[in-house]
Amino acid sequence: MARAEVTGKKPRVAADRARRRKRTKTTQRARFCDLPPGAYTISSFCVAHDLSESMFHKMRDKGIGPREMRVGSRVFVTFESAAAWRAAREAATAAGEPAE
Repeated sequence: MARAEVTGKKPRVAADRARRRKRTKTTQRARFCDLPPGAYTISSFCVAHDLSESMFHKMRDKGIGPREMRVGSRVFVTFESAAAWRAAREAATAAGEPAE
């Protein structure tokens, strides 16, 4: 296969972009792979608690979802608020409140 310079096509990645690619989130995650996460994202919270994301949003709209933390445009659920949410849901179940 001929190089892009020979065929007249643009190269896929410029040399300066290739150097910048080395510092990505993936490489940062690889450096700190042993460090546990500090909070759940909505999708990881749903996976950890066996919920669908639509159920999460329904519960949040009803006011029975976990407390959220916003960092910029991202939404996180801290481990502490997840534990408090689980305790509140257990107490509600014990009190006989409806599950929805």
